[in-house]
Amino acid sequence: TRQLAGEVIAQETGKGKFNNYGEFLNAVRLAKTSMGRNIDPRLENAAKGNSQGVDADGGYLVSKEFINDFEASVYDESVFFNDTFKMAIGEGKNGVTLNLPKEGYSKVGTEEGVGVYGGAMAYWVPEAGDLTVSKPTFERNEWKLKKVAAVVFATSELLEDITAMSSFMSLSASTALAIKLDDAIMNGAGDANEPQGILNTNSLLTVAPADATKNITVDDIFKMWSQMRPRDRAGAKWYINSDLEPELMKLTLGNMPIYLPAGSIAGAPYATLLGRPVVPTDTTSEIGTKGDIVFANMQRYITITKGGIRQDVSIHVEFLTDQTAFRFIMRVDGKPMRAEKFKRFKGKGEFSPFIVLDTRSGGTSGAAAKLSAKDAKALAKAEADAKAKAEQEQQDQDGNQIP
Repeated sequence: TRQLAGEVIAQETGKGKFNNYGEFLNAVRLAKTSMGRNIDPRLENAAKGNSQGVDADGGYLVSKEFINDFEASVYDESVFFNDTFKMAIGEGKNGVTLNLPKEGYSKVGTEEGVGVYGGAMAYWVPEAGDLTVSKPTFERNEWKLKKVAAVVFATSELLEDITAMSSFMSLSASTALAIKLDDAIMNGAGDANEPQGILNTNSLLTVAPADATKNITVDDIFKMWSQMRPRDRAGAKWYINSDLEPELMKLTLGNMPIYLPAGSIAGAPYATLLGRPVVPTDTTSEIGTKGDIVFANMQRYITITKGGIRQDVSIHVEFLTDQTAFRFIMRVDGKPMRAEKFKRFKGKGEFSPFIVLDTRSGGTSGAAAKLSAKDAKALAKAEADAKAKAEQEQQDQDGNQIP
């Protein structure tokens, strides 16, 4: 056995392994229906204490080969989490600290050269000229493991159908964990309990809408594209709320649709914007609000994990309702690789690997109800400005007409 978090867990009992996940679930069912008198010796006990073979508290630990398949299902079901830069943490560690050179461009002293990575200089040197000493500066970032868990209850009738139970368990639990992880990567508070979401980081760059009365415009897409560093664009994707997709289908550049094949709606959408994939999802913000469309290179977001997914089973948690509880626990943390946006070498403004469109008024009534007082005031001003601009354009057009 090996000690893990105060529990004694039997490993490699030498009494054989289950041939498949359904066979394992059936063994759990038999252990339950026999009230612990018919326990398959292959079941690995994960109860606190040392009573191997008795499912008292912690339940039965699922074999690692089944966990690997389940973990792969979580990655497949996720959108943001699957695209992040992943790091595995070894035994005895609960986090990782990275000292990364600061990126971006800034002048160092009075030199005409330009400093990158927080101070490393490159410049032209005249013959017999002196070199100026420079050194990079670093930023310290820490990732500390958090715990996310899912619990699935199954009736004895469902457990009797091994094939159905295997499919149900894998789909339901992996989907629940994937959605929770994706939501945290977007909206997490970055505290002791959750990863830091990209909407709550200083590295986020928010683009003002070209027309606050519309959910999305072609100019919005062009502006978001221009705020992404050229070197980050190749790995970037457009993550959009699925409610926004019909709006994309109606966008045109001149008379040409930008998201649908020209001339007909019979063909499938291109599913790309400016050559980068469009990924509809329900884990972005509600349509019309900040974060409903995200242009991001998620390789600039680091997630750490440890030990894969721990799954155990208890037949006692819901004894009175004749249910078996399956528990899935994953230790993970995540945050953007950089704490700040990047300064441009030339040109105004900043770059970021995470670009979102600010709140508009074209969204649903539910989205409008969620606006803060500050956002509502800004939105009202934007609408008034847009209206005034439209009226002025109409007046100019009327004045230019030939009587």
